[in-house]
Amino acid sequence: MAEGRDLSWLREEIALGLSKCVLLRLPGYPAADVIEFVAEVWLEAILSAPIYWTENLDRLRIRQAFIALTRVHYQWPTPAILLDHLPPRAAVMSLPEPPMSEEQLAKNLEMIRKLRQDLESNLGMDQKKPYGNPP
Repeated sequence: MAEGRDLSWLREEIALGLSKCVLLRLPGYPAADVIEFVAEVWLEAILSAPIYWTENLDRLRIRQAFIALTRVHYQWPTPAILLDHLPPRAAVMSLPEPPMSEEQLAKNLEMIRKLRQDLESNLGMDQKKPYGNPP
């Protein structure tokens, strides 16, 4: 789950989002004296989702999800509703494959030549005839 990882940023985002929801006084909002416990339950529920939470990929997504749910829901939300409004992660740019060295290219071409030679000799193919020897 999240053992040994610093997820204080996630706790902060949940606390901030829930505080904003409390300010809206949506029907079903919790009493002020239990909001910290509510935040802990939310954190537990969100951490149980099959997501490896990472601050640089997910902090903004959590904020966007809270904004979205406060815009479209008229009752106190649940963690499941937050997760339903979680936008997809931004695509991570990957590096292109490194170019093949001349040495590796030569090795690969030699391997292909040997495989072709083995195939031709095992199948009884004549290299000069495009379709091998007829039966």
